[in-house]
Amino acid sequence: LLRMLCIVGIIGMHILRPFFETQDILKTEFILLWNTFANTGVTIFILISGYYGIRFKWERLFSLITIIFFYSVTTHILELTLLHRPLDYKVLLSSIFPVCTKKYWFITCYIVLYALSPFINQGVEAIKQIHFKALLLTLILFFVIAPTCFITEILGDNGKGIINMLLAYLTGRYLAKYGFPEIIKKHAVSFMILCFTIIFSLNSAVSIFVKHHVFLQFARDNSAFIFLASICVFYCFLQKTFYSSFVNKLANYVFSVYIIHGFLIKVFLVRDDFFFLSFVIVIVIACVLSAFIEFLRRIALGKVFDKVVSLMISVKDKVVEKV
Repeated sequence: LLRMLCIVGIIGMHILRPFFETQDILKTEFILLWNTFANTGVTIFILISGYYGIRFKWERLFSLITIIFFYSVTTHILELTLLHRPLDYKVLLSSIFPVCTKKYWFITCYIVLYALSPFINQGVEAIKQIHFKALLLTLILFFVIAPTCFITEILGDNGKGIINMLLAYLTGRYLAKYGFPEIIKKHAVSFMILCFTIIFSLNSAVSIFVKHHVFLQFARDNSAFIFLASICVFYCFLQKTFYSSFVNKLANYVFSVYIIHGFLIKVFLVRDDFFFLSFVIVIVIACVLSAFIEFLRRIALGKVFDKVVSLMISVKDKVVEKV
């Protein structure tokens, strides 16, 4: 359920992106408020993966790559034909090789993380707790604390890269192995409210009085406030126990929804004159229609994709034998 909420929040942020230059204070505040909560999405998603641990399977890796390729090429063709986008060979190359060219930054970083997960998991089991903690604190210092305090960073990716994703995954593994700190257990809700208040207040102050447009520095993936809030949100969700097979089935569509929605929000645009109503309509359409498209793909092309994955595994086995 938390994964699904995260993807809805992320889609909402992408829908709102064209309005970052708005001079309307009400719209600015809404965008800032949405990003305050929703930009925890990626960090929470990877925290979940780290907490429960990625179990590497070649079938899963090749299946992800195949689905990403299919939707990347298909949506590019649709943009050329239906939306009349001009042909750009760099964009075409990116659509054919979406993982290697980082067309979808989250997908590329997740694929790298997934491929490295067996080695990361072995390292987590071998390392002592004190060294594990020192590793996390070092990464947090350079890639979370420093960008928050100095409003500049080493990597220049606003936390949307493999380093911060690796940090979130390792944090999840640490919490699963050694438990949440007592201070989080006692004050998770208070920390969460405090972080969200600080994020919204600081971004609002700079946006309205300094930049005069949407400013989201303190809601970035490498913000200390986002990092702490994500851990607190995750902890609060872990305290609730329920089971729903329907939710579990829907959660399996998250990756495909992430890939497909980018095309859909180019087709179904938010209208400036009916901003709030059209935002709700577009976000519902993007989520529901993306999931429905993936549902149809599984029914119509599921067996074809399975055969392609089997072929890729066979090729991989032969290459490994020769190497």
